[in-house]
Amino acid sequence: DSVAVPEEESDSPPLLVGLGRHRPTSLKINVLDDPKIIQNKPIAGYAAGSINSIAGLPNGHYVMNVKDEIEKIEKALLFDNQWNMKKTLVPENVSCVASTKDTIAVSSTANEFGVRLFDTRGSKIRDIKLFTIKKPIAIAFNKPQELLIADDEKKFISRINITSGKVIDTTPTDMFKSSYSITVTSENNILIADCVGESVKFINTKGDLLSTYTGKGDHTLLCPLSICVDSVGQVIIADYWKHNIQLLSPQGEYKKTLLSGKDGLRNPTAVVLNNKGELVIGCSKPAQMYVLKYMA
Repeated sequence: DSVAVPEEESDSPPLLVGLGRHRPTSLKINVLDDPKIIQNKPIAGYAAGSINSIAGLPNGHYVMNVKDEIEKIEKALLFDNQWNMKKTLVPENVSCVASTKDTIAVSSTANEFGVRLFDTRGSKIRDIKLFTIKKPIAIAFNKPQELLIADDEKKFISRINITSGKVIDTTPTDMFKSSYSITVTSENNILIADCVGESVKFINTKGDLLSTYTGKGDHTLLCPLSICVDSVGQVIIADYWKHNIQLLSPQGEYKKTLLSGKDGLRNPTAVVLNNKGELVIGCSKPAQMYVLKYMA
């Protein structure tokens, strides 16, 4: 599989208080007591094995990085809002996908093509060559013209201007043990889902560690593979081995489990918000998509 996950559970360090930053408290947060599954659909025809990352587009369409278990290749595919495949963006060697309002970014597994940019219709714009990043593993837009890229070789995160292709700055090395997902908060800080490190790390763009969330008790993280932040600053984590989706407050405190193995969820690998504010969850073994309404 393209996602390397730990084989067994180990003791985790205690929860560190808070994520250090939060959105304005004037924003109303109304989480449903019982989140509602709106869609639940297998994607076996396109990705019999793994859904590695998902990006949502303003028109309700999605871009997915999937691993085809028959052909043993990782692709970037464009889907409509009912998960009908519209187009193959990149046919192989894909590590991650990300999007902004008008741009899709696709990174390569071992820097074969760097980062390839598309418009939201799936038309190629250009490639960005990466000279200082050896193994791009996770990407996220920081601003419309800035992309964050995590290097799986030296474990740092670089900020790149997608217009010039120049590196703006780079964090120190060893920021994570193994991460397939990063995201950005409204305060421009970075969240890292460190699956092998069994934690979510909150850093600034300089690489200063602001705080770490590991969970505790039944909510202790085991293999967080994907992470996103919603419109009110809440943090959503997909834990691969715990078969659950955790919701944290903007301050980084556990609020509730949105979906778990009791609901049929197995091996969640990707989370993202769609254009309606609903949570989209990609799973593996078998590949399955959920759309979850969790906010009123």
